[in-house]
Amino acid sequence: MASGVCEVFGVNGDGAVIREYVHVADIADAYLAALTAVRPGRSEIFNVGTGVGVSVADVLAAVERVTGRTVRRVRRPPAVEPPMLVADSSRIRAELGWHSTRSTIDRIVADAWDCATARASAVPR
Repeated sequence: MASGVCEVFGVNGDGAVIREYVHVADIADAYLAALTAVRPGRSEIFNVGTGVGVSVADVLAAVERVTGRTVRRVRRPPAVEPPMLVADSSRIRAELGWHSTRSTIDRIVADAWDCATARASAVPR
């Protein structure tokens, strides 16, 4: 894609399916909040998410906006898949006070891009 690793990005159907994306640092914060809140010997289950979905088309637009590079797409037949998947994270917000602070699609893409370009520049040639 934008980094040059793949030539094209395959999109099922029109790219309108909605998925939720959570920044890895937000997930780490949620994990830490759960570790510090749960009593030893007990286990709890919390969904971690923003509750906000983004279409595949919007993700690719964010990649182009953030990187300044065009993402070549190939349209594939629509897949049998749910039109929308987002988490209900109301419990972790209510019980632990956790909420995402970095999970906008532009921030996720920008941080991933910074990581990829830093890694690429560190590779000896």
